Amino acid sequence: MDPKNITSHQKELLGRLQSNTENFIYEWDEVRGTLSFCRADKLRSTSVGATGENNNHGEQTFAAFMETYDQLFGPEKVMRAARLLNKKNDNIGWQHLQYQHYQNPQEQGNGRARQQVEIYGAKLAAHLNNAGDLVEVQSSCFREFKVENKVATDTAELQKRLLTGLGDMEGFSKMREEMKRRKEGLFPLMQEPRTVVYPWNGKFIYALATYGFTSYAFPPDDIEEQPKKPRIAFGQMFFDAETAEMLLFAPTRKGIENP
Repeated sequence: MDPKNITSHQKELLGRLQSNTENFIYEWDEVRGTLSFCRADKLRSTSVGATGENNNHGEQTFAAFMETYDQLFGPEKVMRAARLLNKKNDNIGWQHLQYQHYQNPQEQGNGRARQQVEIYGAKLAAHLNNAGDLVEVQSSCFREFKVENKVATDTAELQKRLLTGLGDMEGFSKMREEMKRRKEGLFPLMQEPRTVVYPWNGKFIYALATYGFTSYAFPPDDIEEQPKKPRIAFGQMFFDAETAEMLLFAPTRKGIENP
């Protein structure tokens, strides 16, 4: 049975890859419309003769493979919008590559600065054996996406919104004085927000990703307990880049964050 959410061209590419390799296995991501994983004895032979830690044979081999099969793992010509994040050689001679997928400037509206924007969570990974052959590819990229908002807020607005919720919290005044002493100018943010393309409620939006402090009610330890009182918490935050609404807060530590 054919995978769900697969195009006719992807189906043709998948059939070709299966027929050209031995011991081919794969998993299809029907939400993203791409292969999340595939492996074979040899997906692609090494593109150069020399192998070792100090050359780019793995990048060349993976790029050559993706010239044909890129649309199985993301949008067409996905490698043009991918940046190498990490290259590692392990102790048995295998090489492991990890890439981040970005939105190309030409895909952005007139209201956006002409720069690459990270598609949050969209990564490619390639694994090559000690002979330099490509044997496994993983992807969390989307086949297609269209951003449905614009960037219309800034760091100052995020700070203002967070301070509104924190002002009456127990321990906040002492914390604020300590942050002033430490010259934490972004407080209650603790990291300069970065713009990302974020999948949210079945669509893609520009979001601002950062870390900081907010008022948060931790869930009860037992379902029969009463909800806990909100307290100051630190964690990762995502804001709608157009409205400054907080979309998601993921606490990294439990308890009040007083110094």
